[in-house]
Amino acid sequence: QGAPTRTFTDDGPAADRPGSQTITVPYHTVSVGYQYVPATDNYIRLLNGQKQIDPANNKQVYARNIVVMFQTVSNDYLDPSGIQRIQIGNMGSGKAIVFKEGKAITGTWKKTTTTDLTRFFDSAGNEIPLVRGEIFIQSVPPGTAVTYK
Repeated sequence: QGAPTRTFTDDGPAADRPGSQTITVPYHTVSVGYQYVPATDNYIRLLNGQKQIDPANNKQVYARNIVVMFQTVSNDYLDPSGIQRIQIGNMGSGKAIVFKEGKAITGTWKKTTTTDLTRFFDSAGNEIPLVRGEIFIQSVPPGTAVTYK
């Protein structure tokens, strides 16, 4: 049967890309941002408004697809180490926003078993094909004020 695979698509025509898109994903310790670059059809990544540079190669961090998953967060008090850990609700389904090629698609994420891929669906229930390339997934609790324009 092989490993499960995602649905991918080629880049759309440059004429269909918007001039810009900005995304802000707030966390307690940092604000993660993305700025769409239509010429390269990707998003540069920002931390607290500053361009994120990869220390391994000294280059700008970027992604072709950004997925924001709204997932429940709870405390795992059963961790045997005595360290309080958080548990992310990564099974079932929830709200998701997929950003690709300067556009936002609001839909849902779904994962039915621990070995399944998490998949992303639009409001009509169709799987959202991602653009070939880097995928950044941001997990946030439901109700997080993710903004984009």
